[in-house]
Amino acid sequence: MAWRATAQSAASGQADFLVPRLAAACLLGAWALVLFAHSLRSASVFLSSLVRRANAHAVFILAAWSTFAASFDLLAGAGPLALVAGLSVASLYGWDRPLRSAAVGAAACLVAAGVSVAASTLGGRGLDYESLALMLVSLCLSLAIPWTIRSYVAPSRDQLRTLEMENRQLWELSFKDALTGLYNRRFAQETGRNLFQRARRYREDFHVLMIDVDRFKRVNDELSHSRGDEVLKAIAAIIQSCLRSSDSVSRYGGEEFLVFLVRSDSQVAQFVADRIRSTIESTSFAGVPWTVTISVGVAGIKDDDSLESLIDRADGFVYSSKRGGRNRVSGF
Repeated sequence: MAWRATAQSAASGQADFLVPRLAAACLLGAWALVLFAHSLRSASVFLSSLVRRANAHAVFILAAWSTFAASFDLLAGAGPLALVAGLSVASLYGWDRPLRSAAVGAAACLVAAGVSVAASTLGGRGLDYESLALMLVSLCLSLAIPWTIRSYVAPSRDQLRTLEMENRQLWELSFKDALTGLYNRRFAQETGRNLFQRARRYREDFHVLMIDVDRFKRVNDELSHSRGDEVLKAIAAIIQSCLRSSDSVSRYGGEEFLVFLVRSDSQVAQFVADRIRSTIESTSFAGVPWTVTISVGVAGIKDDDSLESLIDRADGFVYSSKRGGRNRVSGF
């Protein structure tokens, strides 16, 4: 019956310290409420402020919790196992400041050791080898976890972020035009092939707009190539503003732009083309003393079309607009 007596003794010890445990929980709850109330100073940034403050104090909150729990366990005759869990989690939050984590861990262990010594003077269990070992393990973990994260995890994370950024830059170099910020011809061909196949599969309306800036060579020759670049960038922005989010525009050549209109019948395609043409005609481009215009060719998908033939037909309609006097839309 010795084990039963031991169990009853342990249960009695735990019950004796139920009130201090509840007091510690209330103290931690009050601490959390203080942080919560402090975060309410600015309601507009409530969530971000709360998260930031919680992270800033997480090391101390967790260390305090584990210290309180370990102290009561020592007073009740148990080992300070809570220190292992509490300081391990606290060091995960404080990995970027290993000295602070080490200082907090050392302080927690000292407090728990002091409580154990006090318990021994009161006739309790005292600081035995098991308790000392658990404290040393807790302190070692509070040192080892931040060091491991700083030495291995953080560099790998930074390398991954750098690699992702480099991949994004390579993607933009491969598929984006550096001057206008639009997609380039390569992207237009790949995207156009997917859109064309979708339109063919689901029998959707699909139109291509080929846009060419009229007499653009005059801008470069009489004003400057830098002025011509500014005109191209402004025209690219105008074309984008006239399209839907589902449509796609790319710089197809020097002063040529290619637009894919998905799920758009001939009336919609004509409206979009006329809107782009009239907007550019009515725009005063900085440093250009004459009106800048465009010629547009519009071609809709047919049963015997391929993407290449569709683009070629739109390009042919551009020349029809040029022969007709420029600043016009041809095709359909």
